[in-house]
Amino acid sequence: MVKSARVGYSKMLLGVYAYFIEHKQRNTLIWLPTDGDAENFMKTHVEPTIRDIPSLLGAGSVVWQKAPG
Repeated sequence: MVKSARVGYSKMLLGVYAYFIEHKQRNTLIWLPTDGDAENFMKTHVEPTIRDIPSLLGAGSVVWQKAPG
């Protein structure tokens, strides 16, 4: 996909993931190319989303697993 930077794509995806977790009880996976990117995304996007949406707090657990290698 080719898109402009800073158009809210990450926030839109987090909204979709939150919907699947809360209403559809589905597992979700977010893949990022490096561990640093993944850690940054967790700290700046995922953790605040879970913190700010009370229904997600008890909906499941966030599992952080480093890829082998």
